[in-house]
Amino acid sequence: MNRCEAFIKNEFRCNFTKIAKNENNLPSCPPVFCSSDSYPPQPSLISEGKSDTIPSLNKKRKAAFTLAEVLITLGVIGVVAALTMPSLIAHYQKKVLVGQIKKAYSTINEGFRQIMVNDGCTDYACAGFWGKDYAGRFSETNSNKIINTFKLSSVFVDSGLEPSFIPSHYMYNITYLKYEQSLPFAYLLGTSGGGGILGTCPDGMILWISNNRIGISDYYAMSILFDVNGEKGPNVVGRDIHELLLIENVITTKYTQTYRNTFKRLNPGLSFAIALQTDIEKNCSKEETESSGSSCLTKIINEGWQMNY
Repeated sequence: MNRCEAFIKNEFRCNFTKIAKNENNLPSCPPVFCSSDSYPPQPSLISEGKSDTIPSLNKKRKAAFTLAEVLITLGVIGVVAALTMPSLIAHYQKKVLVGQIKKAYSTINEGFRQIMVNDGCTDYACAGFWGKDYAGRFSETNSNKIINTFKLSSVFVDSGLEPSFIPSHYMYNITYLKYEQSLPFAYLLGTSGGGGILGTCPDGMILWISNNRIGISDYYAMSILFDVNGEKGPNVVGRDIHELLLIENVITTKYTQTYRNTFKRLNPGLSFAIALQTDIEKNCSKEETESSGSSCLTKIINEGWQMNY
């Protein structure tokens, strides 16, 4: 019999004897203690008042961060956030703009193709948007085609004369990629004598459609200037403001091979350097002034609909 079994039997025997004899004042039975590795635990040190020797439950220290450590960590997180947030916000804004530009590009192409179909035509010349000797000049018929197809509101029609009045909400200020000084959106509305239509689409995109002479020839390309989000920012040429050109039977951007080939064919005696990529990079940077941003749509499309500038 080990010491723990003896302890239990001894206690049971003493208590049973007291109960049987009804002797409440009998001296206590002498305790029989278990060894330190047996049950119950040895209480000898407790009897001496040394409670700190109770098994190691009270001796374990829980791990935790100090207030200083927490404050330092929060400070580091704040610095990292301050450094990275501007670039993350700019990247997000570019993605939003590219999505709007892609939608505008599709809307404009589909709109003019629909006009051709409605007119029973197979090219833009038949529909009245491309030709020689002012054949593409805006008539009332052509104006109505554009207004109805793109569901334009707040329409301003310029018959070819300098505009004497433009609605105030088209006079918001814009800049170029390099310009720091702002100028009215109407500054871009050069008609070159061919007339134009200014209006707002249901999604808020602003369209300015006019005629521009191709070099020294009598042919006029349809210039399609658009601001994807209207008066909302950033209102920068090359960001949310871009231009397309309707040439012969295609809608293209500036500084493309299609435009260059057409230009050379219509102007055989005019010298014209073919430096497409150079012009694209130069005119979509902060190196130029008035033309800075004019080739950005070409750059966006060439780089898989990415705004990498």
